[in-house]
Amino acid sequence: MNKILNFYLVQNAISNFGWHKCSFINEFRFFIGRNEYFDEISILEIVFQYSAHEDYLIKVQFKELGNYELRAGGSRIQLISFEIEDIRDHGLNEINYRIKDYERDEIQLYCKEIEIISIDNC
Repeated sequence: MNKILNFYLVQNAISNFGWHKCSFINEFRFFIGRNEYFDEISILEIVFQYSAHEDYLIKVQFKELGNYELRAGGSRIQLISFEIEDIRDHGLNEINYRIKDYERDEIQLYCKEIEIISIDNC
């Protein structure tokens, strides 16, 4: 899991970090950006609320998306058992991660790259 870009930002701010402590999606946006070769890529940017001793907002970009599904209703998307799984060894072309909330199925996506953009106290 240490292949996530800028993961040190989370490690420096939160001891004993676990993705399962992301309790809500507070914000998301889909857009087209460019990779290091200036090719167009799809990006889903999500701001997670992380609940532990202190609450944090963690902005994450999921880049070069494969299949994705996000179901929402109401004011916020609640996560129960959120997880990021490294699937590089599954042999899927250009797909390295599966992101899913196993309990509620509110989010499921596949992507090539993940980058931590920022982490802030709530």
